[in-house]
Amino acid sequence: TKKAQTVGCRVETGELSVKDRIIIKKGDVELGRGRILSMKSGKTDTSRVGENNDCGLQMEVALETEPVYNDSIIAFTVTEN
Repeated sequence: TKKAQTVGCRVETGELSVKDRIIIKKGDVELGRGRILSMKSGKTDTSRVGENNDCGLQMEVALETEPVYNDSIIAFTVTEN
């Protein structure tokens, strides 16, 4: 069952965007999949956060366990040709 969760994170490479699909990983082990519902940079709502920036994410995700420090969020966009 997917539920909304809020987490703090730092974008190490690339960027995160609202509506991106995400995979949460601990090392090579996948913990869950979902999507980004909303984002904040500081106290400001935003739709995109770039490399080397901190942000807060509200995400809808089905997880076996709670994400913790050093877990990874891998974001991707699905497009149709």
